[in-house]
Amino acid sequence: MMMDRPLHVALFPWLAFGHLIPYLELAKALALRGIKVSYISTPRNNQRLPKTPPSIVSNFTYVSLPLPSSSSSSSSSSSPSSSPNLPANAEATRDVRYEEIPYLKSAFDALQGPMEHFLENARPDWIVYDFAPYWLPPIASRLGIHRAFFSIFHASTICFFGPPMNLLKDKDPRTKPEDFTVPPTWIHFPSNMAFRLHEILKVFDILQVNQSGSPTSLGCNEFDGEYMKASQAVAEKPVIPVGILPPVPSPEDEEESQNWVAIKEWLNERQPNSVVYVAFGSEAKISQDEITEVAMGLDQSGLHFLWALKKSENDYSLPEGYEERVSEKGQGMVLSNGWVPQLRILGHGSVGAFLTHCGWGLRLSLWSMGCPWCACLWVRSRGWWPGLWSGKKLGWK
Repeated sequence: MMMDRPLHVALFPWLAFGHLIPYLELAKALALRGIKVSYISTPRNNQRLPKTPPSIVSNFTYVSLPLPSSSSSSSSSSSPSSSPNLPANAEATRDVRYEEIPYLKSAFDALQGPMEHFLENARPDWIVYDFAPYWLPPIASRLGIHRAFFSIFHASTICFFGPPMNLLKDKDPRTKPEDFTVPPTWIHFPSNMAFRLHEILKVFDILQVNQSGSPTSLGCNEFDGEYMKASQAVAEKPVIPVGILPPVPSPEDEEESQNWVAIKEWLNERQPNSVVYVAFGSEAKISQDEITEVAMGLDQSGLHFLWALKKSENDYSLPEGYEERVSEKGQGMVLSNGWVPQLRILGHGSVGAFLTHCGWGLRLSLWSMGCPWCACLWVRSRGWWPGLWSGKKLGWK
């Protein structure tokens, strides 16, 4: 039976750009196929995301739910109240220190009332949600709205964390760091997905706190293969691989265009495959010592480099005179403010390598752009990934 209106899908990502961007790409891919899409986040986050491409503007709507301020509480008595410790104007993880993320989570939970109100009025056919809103599935079920969890992580990651009921009921058999230095017992095929001891010692407490939720998967059968089947057994739910989501071209506003022109001119002056592009994303928490080591290593390597470096007040500083020195001798360019056109940079002929963390951008470079990469595991809990890649002959650990 044909529907008399377009299918309506709402998407609700967690407040981190490592989640907002993949959800946005999925939303644009759906809208490009004639599906009505509502992309739900906070006002400031929606403003910071790329403009809607003209090809999908009629099917795509940004829905802004104001994040409760530090002095307010939820408008719904059934919703958790926001935290009084959240900094002003903080609406994403990039706006807060790592130790402040629990306050952001409290404010996110306070969106339960506004989100329920939106669903009651908009009545989408599907709600696609992230790991954080544990309160959302019961609301959607009561309203008769189909629901799906879109995981930005590989199927292998789901396998590594194990059956969700173990996590939810605190029954994970791995209780000490050494347990994570071998592949999980529920992976019934040869695998070298495991931490080295020094890696797990650094993040063990975080893993114990963060394990929650019932995952499905982002991935592709060509890469995840046996992990896709195993993740479905682990999750006890259907798992559908979406593969790589090629970005839908977005219009450039004046600021973006001017930024790219300056970068492109600099890259055009370099030889093919001679530039190292460096970017660690907005989620990687890097110490001052690590920043200094990377800076000095790039300088002393003699290689041309383009470094997209997110600078937050009081976070860290580069060595005195560093930016001016590498710029004057034509060796490097540091991009410390504003929008960075990462896919354009990776697609430029002068870029020959990508020094990065293990995030969404790495997947795009690895599978979409064909750019060689070197991964620094500064993102907290991804120490098993190099084992996965080396096992598939995609890299060396």
